[in-house]
Amino acid sequence: MASSFSRKDEADLRQLDQIDVFFENIYAGFYGTALRLVQHDPELAVTRYVNDETALHALARKPSAYASRSIGFLRQVFNIFIGMKFTENLYSTQNQAFELLQCIWKEIMRRQDVDVADFIRKPSDLLFNATKLGDFELLAVLLRPYPALVGELDENLRSILHVAVLHRRVKILNLIHEIGFDEELLAIVDNGKNSILHLAAKYQCLPSDDNMSGAELEMQQELLIFKEVEMMMPSSLKEMKNAEGITPRELFSIEHKRLLQRQQQHMRSTTRSFITCAIFFTPVTLRALFVVPGNISNTIPYHVKETLLQLYTVSDATAFFSSCLCILMSLWIIMSSHEEIDFLVSLPLKYMVGIGALYTTLISMMVAFSTISYLALYGTSSWVTWFSLLPVLVLVTSFDLMIFPQLRNMFYATYRGWYLSKRCKH
Repeated sequence: MASSFSRKDEADLRQLDQIDVFFENIYAGFYGTALRLVQHDPELAVTRYVNDETALHALARKPSAYASRSIGFLRQVFNIFIGMKFTENLYSTQNQAFELLQCIWKEIMRRQDVDVADFIRKPSDLLFNATKLGDFELLAVLLRPYPALVGELDENLRSILHVAVLHRRVKILNLIHEIGFDEELLAIVDNGKNSILHLAAKYQCLPSDDNMSGAELEMQQELLIFKEVEMMMPSSLKEMKNAEGITPRELFSIEHKRLLQRQQQHMRSTTRSFITCAIFFTPVTLRALFVVPGNISNTIPYHVKETLLQLYTVSDATAFFSSCLCILMSLWIIMSSHEEIDFLVSLPLKYMVGIGALYTTLISMMVAFSTISYLALYGTSSWVTWFSLLPVLVLVTSFDLMIFPQLRNMFYATYRGWYLSKRCKH
């Protein structure tokens, strides 16, 4: 009897040691070891540790461990010259953490004795915390095999669809629409009698992980998310008032009043800068159109000389007309009413045309300068010619890095937007 008790006590002690080792490996970031332990003993997936914490909750507190991330251009160049060891180690750790996350969740769902919704709610509400933080990878693992979690409500009577709209988590919204949800969720109101459209009307700073940078985009994105949610809502609920007697449209205007003022000031100050630059470029390019370039080498073949002079004329004319267009668009923006709705398409479109025209002016001037430099330095040492063109290459690259991403973001936001799928389950 004593011998039997001793063996059982020893087994329990080994089990406790294994639990300690399992959780300590997760805390320390040794996900490969933790994965092997849970594969050997699946009971670890549902075991609660200190403060009732589960392995799933422990992983959720470290979203950077399994979150996919892109490596920047400079890091890629660094890896080319130094080697791929850093990148391989990074991806290896991420893959192990993500595989551990999947393994734990599969085991939890497999258990007949575990209430999944209740399990992830203690010690902290993992589902809603992940939504607030924008933990897309975790929610993708949880929701795809178990879509019923979309209908779970928090203490404020909000589903993760409501929370994702409130915190502008666009990737999570797209995930929910990809999975599908019950249309009845749109009719749910929270403790303050706020519908999901009221939550869309509330002002939240845009999350950086949605890649929508730039102050001129903020009002546009707020309008887009409100319009998209409004299109999803049944007509009978669009004018519903909350506990304070305010409709979603009224709430949007109240919440975004200060943002609208900031956007108006920013748009006007930016366009004034455009006008200043364009007014400086316009007379320069106009004069260059009627002045024959001098100091052209006589050793240049006639057909080469004519071709380059034509290129110079075309590029200079392009610069002149682009600068004029930039001035026109800037004046149009300044004279606009700058109402809320103008920030949805009208002002961003004019802004894109203006900044695109300024960009075209600068590039055309660089082409004209390069052409004249080549004509003047033809026949000299090749390194002199290339050295004179190096500043042009640097400037053009700088323009591309600074201006093109902004134009791309504005174009996607205006013409692609945050399109929310309207596929619902009936």
